[in-house]
Amino acid sequence: MARKSRFDNIDKIMDSAAMNETEKEFSHAKTNKNIIHEIDIKNIKENPFQPRLQIKNEDLLELASSITENGLLQPIVVNKISKNKYEVIAGHRRLLAHKLLKKKTIKSIISLELSRDDNTYKSKMAIIALIENIQREDLDILETAISLQNLLNEKVFNTKQELAVAIGKTSAYISKILSILKLEDEIIKDLEDNKSLKDLEVLYELQKIKDPKIQIKLYYKIVEGNYTRMELREYNKKMKLGLENSTIKKEVKPYTLNITKKDISFRYPIKNIKKEDISNFENDINKLLERYTKK
Repeated sequence: MARKSRFDNIDKIMDSAAMNETEKEFSHAKTNKNIIHEIDIKNIKENPFQPRLQIKNEDLLELASSITENGLLQPIVVNKISKNKYEVIAGHRRLLAHKLLKKKTIKSIISLELSRDDNTYKSKMAIIALIENIQREDLDILETAISLQNLLNEKVFNTKQELAVAIGKTSAYISKILSILKLEDEIIKDLEDNKSLKDLEVLYELQKIKDPKIQIKLYYKIVEGNYTRMELREYNKKMKLGLENSTIKKEVKPYTLNITKKDISFRYPIKNIKKEDISNFENDINKLLERYTKK
C-alpha cells in the first residue's frame, strides 16, 4: 500500500560513523542538564520531519492541564538553525501545549546546531526525532511503521538491518512492523482515527490474511473482544495447511470399507500390492477375521 512520504527529498545517506555520531549527540542532549535554555516560543518552528501523524485535541488539552498543574517535566529538544532560530527535534506536543496556554517561552535543550544548508541536516533531524519518539513510546504502532518506511523510502538507511541498528531494534521487529502497512485501507483508517489495536503481533497475523473481507471481519471481532490472538494464529495455521473455513478436508483413502448391520465389505485394488506380497496380504486378512469372529 503506497503511503506519501513525510520527508522532503532526503538526499544524504547516513553511513555508520554518521549514525554513531547522531546517537552520541542525542544521548548527550538527554543527560546534560547544563544545556537547558528558556527559548522564546515565537523563535521555534516545527520539525519538518516530525513522524507523528496526528494529535487529538483532548490529548493536547490534557497535556496543557498537566503543564499548568505540574510545570514542564521534560524540556523539548531543538536544533539551532541560526541565531535565535530553532526547530523542534522532539517535544512537538509539549510545544503545542505551551502555545495553547499562550506561554512565551519553553524549556529547551539545544541538541544540534545545524543550518539547513548542512548536508547532514535532513538525515539527522529525521533520525533523532524518530529515535526520541520511539524511546519515549510517544508513537503508536502505525505512526512508527510509516515513519520507519519513510526512512527507507528516502534512502536515509539502505537496509532494514541498518535501520534496526540505528533505533536499537531487531531486524525481525522492523520486518513485522512494516508488514502492517499491507493491511486493508479500512483497517489502516481505523488505526489512524481510533488507534483501536496496539498489539503488533495481532496486526502482523492479520496482514497474512489475503481475503480482504475476512481480514476486516476478524479485525473488528478482535477490537470488540470476540476473537483472540491465539484464535487468529490458529486460523492462519489452518489456512497455511490449505484448510478452508477452519475445517479439515477429508482424507482420500486408497480403499473402501463398508459396514452394515448384516456384513462388512472391503475393497482394495489388487494392482496396488506386489505379486510377492499378495499371499502375505491374504494371510493377514484371514488372521484379522479369525481374531474378530472367534466365539
